[in-house]
Amino acid sequence: MTKVYLFLILFLGLLVAGSLYWSSQKLPEISNMMETFHKSAIYGKLSNIQIKYKMIYFSVENQDEYYLFSPVTSELNDNKEFYNNAKRGDLVIKPSYLDTLTLITEEGKEYQYTFRTLVDN
Repeated sequence: MTKVYLFLILFLGLLVAGSLYWSSQKLPEISNMMETFHKSAIYGKLSNIQIKYKMIYFSVENQDEYYLFSPVTSELNDNKEFYNNAKRGDLVIKPSYLDTLTLITEEGKEYQYTFRTLVDN
């Protein structure tokens, strides 16, 4: 029975250590990518959209930059999740430092998405 407890303690310790290591390695990258998104003025058609770190990771046509953001589903966007609503070819608009991204679908429907930051007030 003591071996079982020792194994569980060791396993949980390794799990915690691994989580802390991953956080220390990825958190600065995530923070930089989210800051780049917030600072950027974005206007263009979606060329790539995927999920990365449980957030939206996308690029627009004719730009090399990839953006990472965490959109909020709300009444502003008819409670439609960004990933399920947006597709390649849809227009995204976000002035620099503004807290709202506008998505205009190829069908002409307009949705607005606010987004979370790493340190929400």
